[in-house]
Amino acid sequence: YGPAATVFPDVLVKAQACYAPAPIAELKQTARWASERLDLVAAAVAVPVHHTLGEHDMIWEATPDAIALFGSKFSSAASVRSDIADHAGHSVDHHRVGAAMHYQQLAFAHRCAVT
Repeated sequence: YGPAATVFPDVLVKAQACYAPAPIAELKQTARWASERLDLVAAAVAVPVHHTLGEHDMIWEATPDAIALFGSKFSSAASVRSDIADHAGHSVDHHRVGAAMHYQQLAFAHRCAVT
């Protein structure tokens, strides 16, 4: 989840319903999905894309180079906004900065709607 200071103390209890037990094989496949499928899937996306990873994500690589590479895969997208959420780990929604990310998503949707 990231450093303890990035989440509210009770977030793990409240978020527990979001995480169902998964077979280890499925968890391992998650890490390979991007390298096996992302190029094909991303190239077919034509709508605007908004993507945010937590700075302390332990599943996806959240470095500026990785974010830039991810965004570059959406070659047919109308636009791509790909960010790193500082002070957050995996599941940015569950972190103290989650509300700020939600506001960014709403602003992104609003820009899409008016352009």
